Amino acid sequence: MIKIRCEGDNIKKVIVNTKYGDFITYQSIKNKKYPTILFLSAMGINSSFFDYYYIYKYLEKENVNIISTDILGCGISFCPYKKERTLENISNELKSFIYTIDFSDFYLMAHSFTSMYVMNIYNQTSVSGLIFIDPTIPESIIYNKNSIKQSINEAYNNKKNYDGMDADVNPKLPNNLKRIAEKFYKNYSGNECEISELKESLNTSEKMLNKRISGIKTLSFLSTMNYQIYRKMGNPYFNDNKSSVTMVLNGHHFLQWIYPKFISQQIYYFIK
Repeated sequence: MIKIRCEGDNIKKVIVNTKYGDFITYQSIKNKKYPTILFLSAMGINSSFFDYYYIYKYLEKENVNIISTDILGCGISFCPYKKERTLENISNELKSFIYTIDFSDFYLMAHSFTSMYVMNIYNQTSVSGLIFIDPTIPESIIYNKNSIKQSINEAYNNKKNYDGMDADVNPKLPNNLKRIAEKFYKNYSGNECEISELKESLNTSEKMLNKRISGIKTLSFLSTMNYQIYRKMGNPYFNDNKSSVTMVLNGHHFLQWIYPKFISQQIYYFIK
């Protein structure tokens, strides 16, 4: 288990036990009456704590509760009891975690492929809204199957060649956290859960092919790097109502690294 020191932060480490496994979370809870955001990182080795670090810093100044966690077997959370990383297993695990959160005004925020799991379960929870950063479109995985094979090969090879993992580490992290992230990702890449989730990603995408968000307000941040994919295939995460917003920002897949202050401001406007 990775150890992260948070001296000076208002974020506390909390382990949440569920019947599917134990989630490691970092939480900043001010008042249960305030809106609460659950941050989820992309699939695989990336950790929410590292990826959203500066968004937490900006949102901590506002009247917002923050909970950061990773899917079981990903990032810094413990391994799940069920090793197969299927859509059903991960969805059940996430729901069991969400059910432990006792807040009335609650939002889910997801990045990349994890958005599919959120789209699969949001209507089985009492969330007030959904926030996405460059969410993965199921069609894009199905029509680009070779990218999965490439990702699996990279996961295996990253243990031998760390130079290929630069894209996984938030370059703006404080030096002490950056060193921890680099060491952790190097040791963790290619683990059983990461490979299983990658191998299941095509099946997950096929099961989510006709899913669409409806009946809930959404906020989507899309990158110019992937915007043409959304224009071509549509954005299933955008709910076509007056309370939903999509913003296109110039940059790569990890927009939260480039625009943490702006994204934090827009999130706060959205939930308030």
